[in-house]
Amino acid sequence: MKEPPVSEEELRLWFNRVADGDEAAFTLLYIHFTPIILPFAEQKLKSGTDAQEVVQEVFLKLWMYRSALKGIENPTPYVYRTVSNMISNRFSRLKREYTLIKELAVESQQSLEPDANYADLRSRYAVAVSGLPKDRRKIFLMRQEGLMPTEIARALGLSINTVKTQLKRAFTTVRESLIAGGLPAILVASLLERF
Repeated sequence: MKEPPVSEEELRLWFNRVADGDEAAFTLLYIHFTPIILPFAEQKLKSGTDAQEVVQEVFLKLWMYRSALKGIENPTPYVYRTVSNMISNRFSRLKREYTLIKELAVESQQSLEPDANYADLRSRYAVAVSGLPKDRRKIFLMRQEGLMPTEIARALGLSINTVKTQLKRAFTTVRESLIAGGLPAILVASLLERF
């Protein structure tokens, strides 16, 4: 049997009870709002895992700052605004992290002497790739040439899962080899993207 909808008046009462530290009222808020705000967060973030994290952060924030809930006139818009702010904060943080990674990659590339170090990097890359088992190396090189895993699977008569597994292992081996050779991880990521 479906529960009757909860009115804003009742939500205000729950907010006031939570503000006074009532865990049972907090549980009621959680049960009421989670099925509403989770799909909203999933739609914005395009990720169920990220949406679940945001919902957990929202409820953590509501509990930590519960005294601020007393006197909130419109609980539903308040919760939606809190979710929207959390999503916005997440996007801002991801944007800052992405910018930082790009800056680090640029700095790493600029710190290299263009001709001598580029040849050295290509040489290290070639050694790492040549150390791969023959079939894995072939799959890896086909991917580096721009073929998609489905195209590689079709061309070699393999399953897509086999190709994906071999690519993952190849990238891991090459990455670990280059890092072990003294290259910064961010530069390795940049190199693997280029070749």
